[in-house]
Amino acid sequence: MEDQKYQQFKSTRKEIQAYFSGYLGFEIKSDKQMHTEYVHSKFAVWDSGALIQTSNLNKSSFVGNREYIFYTENTGIISSLSGIFYKDRIGLPLLKSDIHPNLAVCPINCRGVIEHLISSARSSIIIQNQYIDDARILSLIQEKQKSL
Repeated sequence: MEDQKYQQFKSTRKEIQAYFSGYLGFEIKSDKQMHTEYVHSKFAVWDSGALIQTSNLNKSSFVGNREYIFYTENTGIISSLSGIFYKDRIGLPLLKSDIHPNLAVCPINCRGVIEHLISSARSSIIIQNQYIDDARILSLIQEKQKSL
């Protein structure tokens, strides 16, 4: 979990730790304990599937907010995510070779993937994003705007 940096509810991590304290084999670690920084990340992996989502698992997500959840049963993606989460959990560095070709993991390969998608657009680009303040990405979008 994020180490309370950006959380609206400051006690969430402690509440979840207390809730699951009696479960064997269940451990909650902060991003600092895993030597990485999550910024509002939301994902889950089961043996049968994986989710990468904008939504929190709360009532407003399920009944009111516009949220997006990418769901997959692709075994290659599930295996890659499981390996990534395992390495994060024990503090090992991620390598580009750990990442499935259909995943973008910042800061390892996400810039290249995003730049490729923008550069290879043929008829349109639709971006729903809270902030875009990266000069290279903005420049690519401006360049591409001239030809689309």
